[in-house]
Amino acid sequence: MGLDEIIKESVREVVREEIQAALASFQQQSQPNKVMRVKEAAAYLNIAVCRMYELASNPQFPVIREGRKLLFLQKDLEAWLEVQKARTNGS
Repeated sequence: MGLDEIIKESVREVVREEIQAALASFQQQSQPNKVMRVKEAAAYLNIAVCRMYELASNPQFPVIREGRKLLFLQKDLEAWLEVQKARTNGS
């Protein structure tokens, strides 16, 4: 395999990864009523799972409790993020 082929394959792989990431992001954005469990919600907010549990223990955090299960609506998490942004920006 020549240098040109190695470069082409590397570029293909990077493009493939970027397309997959963009598609996943688009799918998340297009499903505002999506219900997420703790791990998925933590990944969505880009925080650790243990931090997600800490947040869920706050009565003002948007969580749905079904027995021992914790569920989160994507639109509620987005609204919560907007409030947090406003607080940190002093608005």
